[in-house]
Amino acid sequence: MRDRIIKAMRDKGIQSMAELERQAGVPSGTLRNMGQGHMPSTEKVKKIASTLGISVDYIINGNEPDVFSTETPIKSKTEPGNKSGSAIKEFAAVIASLSDQNMEALVDYARYLLNRQERD
Repeated sequence: MRDRIIKAMRDKGIQSMAELERQAGVPSGTLRNMGQGHMPSTEKVKKIASTLGISVDYIINGNEPDVFSTETPIKSKTEPGNKSGSAIKEFAAVIASLSDQNMEALVDYARYLLNRQERD
């Protein structure tokens, strides 16, 4: 479990466990305790996974998602001249009629695209 977190840290450019703990908002020593066989709360694992852009399942079981991670937070861009605002409104109008299942799949795909964009 710890090895997968360290690999994801490297991929994300996070230099230390202390830095990851700060970014994830988990107590200092959480990752050290994991290395000693202690399992943190689900909430802490979710925060770590979200910060790293990986799934909780990958951290715990090593199962990589078939297509994309569902744990990357989505942030909108608001830079001057960015057309995201109008695109978001148009996108919202289109997705309003999707089923809950399809909407969740769409959000997951958007997170995948964001994750891929951040890696490039």
